[in-house]
Amino acid sequence: MSEPFAGPAYLICGDARTGSSLLAATLRATGVAGKPYEYFGAAEIDKPWMREQLNMPAHQPFTGFPGWRDYILAAGAQNGGLFGASVHWHHADTLHETFRLPGETLPATLRRVFPQLRIVRLWRRNWVAQAVSHHVAIVSNIWNSTSAPDRKPGEIDIGAPYDYAAIDEQVGNARRGAEGWAQRLAELDDVTLALTYEDLAADLEGEVRRVFAHVGVAGEGVAIRPALQKQAGAWSLELERRYREERRARGLGPVGDEAKI
Repeated sequence: MSEPFAGPAYLICGDARTGSSLLAATLRATGVAGKPYEYFGAAEIDKPWMREQLNMPAHQPFTGFPGWRDYILAAGAQNGGLFGASVHWHHADTLHETFRLPGETLPATLRRVFPQLRIVRLWRRNWVAQAVSHHVAIVSNIWNSTSAPDRKPGEIDIGAPYDYAAIDEQVGNARRGAEGWAQRLAELDDVTLALTYEDLAADLEGEVRRVFAHVGVAGEGVAIRPALQKQAGAWSLELERRYREERRARGLGPVGDEAKI
């Protein structure tokens, strides 16, 4: 299949710990805004849970993202007819690979494949909090609240060790993701809605309705409820404080919106 996708489409372009899972899960739960999953993640594409989402026949081997393009498009459009996908920064090249023609830039590819394209550019102002959240998820192997049903919201982070180097590595990753998406999506400003994790956390329903309006969903009467619970609590704030304190002691400057936080 090489012809353009016939209906409306949107991509949530974010990164780890920017609220992309919360937004995507909440949109899926409405039943009217597509079925956004991380379809372009190389580590997940051939796992059983993703094959189930793609309605992939058990005997069908993974032949590469271009070969599975039709399955991805069909799966992402199951709820309401519009295609939705969540794309982390490190999935950008795989997204491009799935649809591109020789010589095309990513924006050119996306405009050709999705004539009714909308982008939700999701990012987090507080890169240090994003980095701490990523560090906690890695060391605990708990990536969202559904993975730890026995833990109370705000207590999943308890026990994660303070590790300056590990958190600093994730600060660098947060920077690369934010700056990378800003650069690669610059030519798509006219179809992009900017959305921050902080705004999403403060008013989930209001921000989801902004997304509805942006992607063309008639959301009147549609219930919007958080599909995931917040993981971070007081211990994450303590890890963030320690990192900032040590960063200053090392003579390093602010990162992200740190000067405004």
